[in-house]
Amino acid sequence: AISGEIVRDIVKRVALAVGVPAEKATPHAIRRSLATLAEARGVPLADIQKQLNHQSIVTTERYLKGSRTLAHAPSEWMGELSKSKGDT
Repeated sequence: AISGEIVRDIVKRVALAVGVPAEKATPHAIRRSLATLAEARGVPLADIQKQLNHQSIVTTERYLKGSRTLAHAPSEWMGELSKSKGDT
C-alpha cells in the first residue's frame, strides 16, 4: 500500500516540476478538480458520486459547487507535464 504522505510528496514533486507552487498542489485539489472536469464533460452526477464514494448525491453537489473554481488547475499541470516530456 502507498501512504498518504508518499502521494502528497509525488503530487508536490510533479507540480514543482511543471511550475505549480507546492502549496497549491494537493491530492485533494486534484480530486476535486477531476470531479469538476468530469461534470463539465457531461459525466452523470451519480457516476461522479460513486467515484468520490459519497453516500449522498447532495454531498457530491456541494462538493462540485465548491470546487468549480479549481477545475483548471490539474489540467494545466498535466498539460505542462506533457510539454516537459515532449508529448505535445
